[in-house]
Amino acid sequence: MRSSTPDGESAGRKRKRDDDGDAAQATDSHEHNAEVREAIKELQLHAAVLITHSSVLHSKLSRWTGPERPARIQIELENDAEVDAFEDVVWAMYHGKLPAEEQLTIQRALTTAQVADTYAAETPLCLAAKWLDAQADLPWDEALRLFDAPCGVRERLHLRNALSSIMKRVGDLELATNDELLRQQLTLLPEAALGHCSVMTDSLLEPRAL
Repeated sequence: MRSSTPDGESAGRKRKRDDDGDAAQATDSHEHNAEVREAIKELQLHAAVLITHSSVLHSKLSRWTGPERPARIQIELENDAEVDAFEDVVWAMYHGKLPAEEQLTIQRALTTAQVADTYAAETPLCLAAKWLDAQADLPWDEALRLFDAPCGVRERLHLRNALSSIMKRVGDLELATNDELLRQQLTLLPEAALGHCSVMTDSLLEPRAL
């Protein structure tokens, strides 16, 4: 006598369907684990270097209680750009300079500065800020990006070249506010950039002793 499910499906057919479902789940799980492994990058670094240059990494290493050596700490980053930036930060810790500076872009250097700031790595942060400040004739979007950087990064930037690039675009604030297109561009400026523009314009209007 064959047993059946309430809807008339045979037990054998149901078992086969369940087995197929289990196999599919196992395949999905395997693929997921493979993706996770691909997303994990392991770096073998010297604890002394990390402790010297980053108070955040120092704290992470100090909390390590596992018996095995070397110690392992987990660094969670948002995307591939941050992974590359973290490697740049580590490189700067070891070498006292940014890697391949001639190939750097504003976005990569800025991301490196942001990651360095997150991990309280002062030397890489200052190196990235110095490189960013040295870039002249910045496109509008990249100049705005510097003014819109996190506070910890912006505090280390002089922003003279970025401000110069913005002022070339908007010119005198009084004239800009009377021009529809320039006025729209002004509204896109981060608060920090607008403040710098105002200070520069005010200083130009101050009477000078002859």
